[in-house]
Amino acid sequence: MKKLKGIEYKEFPLKNLFKVGDMYYYDGPLTSLFSNTDRELYIYHWIDCDKDYNRWMIYKVKLNQIIDYLNEKVSDYHLQTTSECIYFVDIPTNCELDIIYHNVKKVEVKDIPDDYLSEIGILCEKKLVKDIEKIFDYLKKK
Repeated sequence: MKKLKGIEYKEFPLKNLFKVGDMYYYDGPLTSLFSNTDRELYIYHWIDCDKDYNRWMIYKVKLNQIIDYLNEKVSDYHLQTTSECIYFVDIPTNCELDIIYHNVKKVEVKDIPDDYLSEIGILCEKKLVKDIEKIFDYLKKK
């Protein structure tokens, strides 16, 4: 996995996150929408792995951004590069129920390796979003 430049944290600073639903799933979740008790929205996007860890990019999105994304109006790349808050975490490959965060870093967009960002112009395909109804139901309540 690539070395990241950013601010290191001893523990993951975002609290009370819960999964709203999986957006992309292949042998496990690749992109999922999370929220917290303040109803802020975060995307967990799988980036990389080695024999011990899966690396995730976690970034904050606004309600209108995620709706535009799910309606195929903006790309993953747009969401990633316009986020004001991007974290990278390594989660053990054998972690199943309680998520254990390692190597937590807050990284500026300019410091994210190019191959960790999604390709420019690739839009969400709504028909492929695993939990689309569940996600839209949650967003309607926001």
